[in-house]
Amino acid sequence: MTTGYLPALSALKKGLSKARCVKLGGDFISAIKAGGRTFIKINPRALELLSEEAVRSASFLFPAHYLQSLRGIISDKAASRNDKFTAALLLENAAVSAKKLLPLCQDTGTVLIYALKGERVLTGCDDALYFARGARAAFLTGNFRNSQLVPKGLCAEDNSGVNLPVQADIAAVPGAEYNIGFILKGGGSANRTELHAKSAELLLSGGLEDFLFSRLHAAGVSACPPYRVGFAIGGTSPELCVKTAALAAAGWLDSLPQKPGAAYRDAALERRLLLRAQKSGFGAQFGGKYLADSVRAVRMSRHAASLFVAMAVSCCAPRKISAKINSRGVWLEQLEENPARFASKTSRAELDNFSATHIDLSRPMSGILQQFSGLKAGTRVLLSGPVVTARDIAHARFLKLLKSGKPLPDYFKRHPIWYAGPCKTPEGLPSGSCGPTTSSRMDGYMPQLLKAGAGFVTLGKGARGAQATEAIAKAGGVYLAAAGGAAAVCAERFITRAEIIDFPELGMEAVRRLELKNFPAFVAIDSKGGDFYGKAFIV
Repeated sequence: MTTGYLPALSALKKGLSKARCVKLGGDFISAIKAGGRTFIKINPRALELLSEEAVRSASFLFPAHYLQSLRGIISDKAASRNDKFTAALLLENAAVSAKKLLPLCQDTGTVLIYALKGERVLTGCDDALYFARGARAAFLTGNFRNSQLVPKGLCAEDNSGVNLPVQADIAAVPGAEYNIGFILKGGGSANRTELHAKSAELLLSGGLEDFLFSRLHAAGVSACPPYRVGFAIGGTSPELCVKTAALAAAGWLDSLPQKPGAAYRDAALERRLLLRAQKSGFGAQFGGKYLADSVRAVRMSRHAASLFVAMAVSCCAPRKISAKINSRGVWLEQLEENPARFASKTSRAELDNFSATHIDLSRPMSGILQQFSGLKAGTRVLLSGPVVTARDIAHARFLKLLKSGKPLPDYFKRHPIWYAGPCKTPEGLPSGSCGPTTSSRMDGYMPQLLKAGAGFVTLGKGARGAQATEAIAKAGGVYLAAAGGAAAVCAERFITRAEIIDFPELGMEAVRRLELKNFPAFVAIDSKGGDFYGKAFIV
């Protein structure tokens, strides 16, 4: 049994080292002999360059096995029509982002680093600092989005401007190799991480499986499925439980034993949970089979008075990459440079033949609502015309206007509101990578905005809560859901123009006016109050 910050560090090491890697150029490694032992000495510059390349690669490329799984959805006869559309859109997104101009997701994420440093590895520096320098270099030179806020007081914040800080967890292990895992974690999937402190009654009553599935069901589609789900049951601390769930969702604990011990995978439970996810009806965002394409369940030792249970999800834009440094050099996982080879005539047809109702957003709001008046929840639509983007901070400012007795800007009443914040705009393109953020975060604003004449048509991702659903139905408005995880193809194919029209100081949270052309979406809440996500459905 291995000790440390994970019950089985050897499983994590295997998970990080199993990927096919390529050697990075440069002479950064030397050997030192002392006390009859050989140590490797790493030039700190290697950590910086490795981090920069890891962040850049993971922002644009996927591993081949993930792309193969998307192709498998399209060829699965049991997959729904909407499952296949989502998978085809994600494959097209991968092909666009592989050009390394538009990041695969608009939320370029928090950089999380999980590293195992051999005790015979010498760097002579603050490793986390050099990893952060590399990430900073990638963010400064790429068309990424700066999403990290630093406190200026208890409630005051400001954007760091370089998407820092990073989080680096480095553990000491035996050996002379440095194994490193990088995850670029978006807010949508991170927000679906859960930790529960339960009692032994959950184990003794036989209700564990039902409880685990209830948490996945509660997550719904808001974090951009198909998911890779990690559950952890037990653990000597709440921190360990959450970390284990996150690493399991990343697929880095797959080599844990599948028989009882200090920490093991319960493969039978994993299969049952995956089957229940497939039968849930949520599907890959718009109904069907593929809410999840893998589930991992890790059972661990625990204190007799504590039973921690954690869930973590990896979204359909799984930005993770592994690396290692040893006596032979610096190595980085080789991601797929040509994702287009996984596409097929069938996948392209799913996109080109997206049968839908065309909606003209250039009309007055009354005319826009009239087009939706007969469309039921679940209807496919193609949107063309202007929208305005507004996220959390912009909504807070609009609510402040209302509370001070001032009117809302006219544009906020005349146009549909898209909950989105794009990446930096590459030269020669109208917009940077742009996709929907989780709509439920704006639910609390809906009653006030609708009362003030705004928000009759909103566009985002995932289900909405009862408060927003009721307000939208009462006002005769509509809520539209778009596919998450397809921000690159959205920018290249569906956005023809973008400009900042308000709050430029907010950076990615600034209000923008975008022009859409044949943008695919679904009616999620119709004008009669029908809720696409309010029932189990398979289409």
